[in-house]
Amino acid sequence: MKKLDLTKIGRVLAPALVATLVMTSVAPAVSVYAQEKQIPATQKEEVDIEVPSKEELERLGLSEQEIQELMQVSDTGITLKDGVAYDQNGDRILSRERGKLKWAVKLLRAAWKKVPSKVKKTLGGVAGFESLLSFIDHFTGKVSDAIYLGCRKLGMSKTVSWWVMKVLTFIAF
Repeated sequence: MKKLDLTKIGRVLAPALVATLVMTSVAPAVSVYAQEKQIPATQKEEVDIEVPSKEELERLGLSEQEIQELMQVSDTGITLKDGVAYDQNGDRILSRERGKLKWAVKLLRAAWKKVPSKVKKTLGGVAGFESLLSFIDHFTGKVSDAIYLGCRKLGMSKTVSWWVMKVLTFIAF
């Protein structure tokens, strides 16, 4: 009877284990990228954003105080039309980057450290957040609509998308 050569087995198993570990870390980012292609980034009309009920927000694990704070966060009122950003009064916002919401992406990226861990986990960590920022960067319309639709594109429910939109709007703007 032949004796097993453990070095040969190790040479085969080691690369297989490494490949498995790499794929488990890459697969979530790939699935986020694949979902990213489904919703166009240009929005010509108002987005119908449903405000979730208190019970829906409680099921997400939010406290009474957190729910009250979210309900009080108002829309930024910032809109992008024909490559120019306007505030809620219709006044032009001066920006060096025309045609994109790069400035909004910069504000959100700077606010990442302040984002609660619940929201970070919901977004899928940095990979999901970067996909959301990529969507926002190419969006035409209201900043809050861009965040909401970006979250929906990542596969979040309407309630979770609303929650993430409110938190990011509150922190960054």
